Amino acid sequence: MKVSGTVPEIENFTYEPQQAFTFATLSQTREGGNSDEIKSWFANYHTEESKEARDAIVGAQQAIDEAPSGANTEDAEGRIENAISAYEAGNFGNAVDIAGKATNSANSASEEANKSAQTNKLLMYGGVAIVGLAVVGGAGVWYRSQQQNTNRLR
Repeated sequence: MKVSGTVPEIENFTYEPQQAFTFATLSQTREGGNSDEIKSWFANYHTEESKEARDAIVGAQQAIDEAPSGANTEDAEGRIENAISAYEAGNFGNAVDIAGKATNSANSASEEANKSAQTNKLLMYGGVAIVGLAVVGGAGVWYRSQQQNTNRLR
């Protein structure tokens, strides 16, 4: 048994949907020329450079998706769009660079959101502590005022 074939040329790279071609088809042929397709397998088009670029873009998108709510990831999202444009233009090195910057931007946005949440939490605790001290101090002043002897005969 011998299997051979050729991979079709890639005319244009598209990010979504990822391009694929029929890698192999298994068919059963009966006498008389009647055949049935049993199974087909598909493979994605890619070169080493395009795969690296796609992986970088996917990684940047994951960094955005993992950012906490409230994180400003608009810059990273814009960079991903630019990376996809570079990918579709066949400029894979540039796509990798831009996707790396998108990842860094998303990570920075995540860090800022976490710092802001921590600061807000500390401010809330500080406010609760001040209110608590004011209540305790006010109660103490009220209690002392109730303990004063107002008897004039003394």
